Amino acid sequence: MPASTAGYKLPYPLGTDRVMDGDDQIRKLAQSVENMVQTGQVTIPITAPNTPASATWTFPVPFASATPTVLATLIAVGPLGRGVVVTVTNPTATSCVLNAQAASGSAGVQVFTLAVGPVTAVS
Repeated sequence: MPASTAGYKLPYPLGTDRVMDGDDQIRKLAQSVENMVQTGQVTIPITAPNTPASATWTFPVPFASATPTVLATLIAVGPLGRGVVVTVTNPTATSCVLNAQAASGSAGVQVFTLAVGPVTAVS
C-alpha cells in the first residue's frame, strides 16, 4: 500500500491504485492492525513466599521494529491471597519477561498479557 495514516501509520490504498488489487490491500490492512495488538496468558511459577519468579512471554507475531508497550494483570490470585505483585521487564520486539512475587504461599500465577506495538505494513 502506497500510503499510511499520520498517527498510527495504518496502510491504505490510494485512489490511483488498481481496483482489482483491492482485496489484497484490505487483507494487508487487516493483518497489519491485527499484529499491532497481541494478547496472551502466561503462568509464572511461584515456588516460595517472597521469592521472585519469572517467565518469558514470546509474542505470537514479532513486532517488526520498535519495542511494544506491554501490560500484565493477574487473572485470579487463588491460594496466594492478595499479596502478589507482577511486573514486566526487558521488552523487545519478540518477547518480554514477566516477574511475580507473592507475600505468602506458592503456586502458579496466571497472568493476562497485552502488547501494543507499532503498525507495520504486511506485504
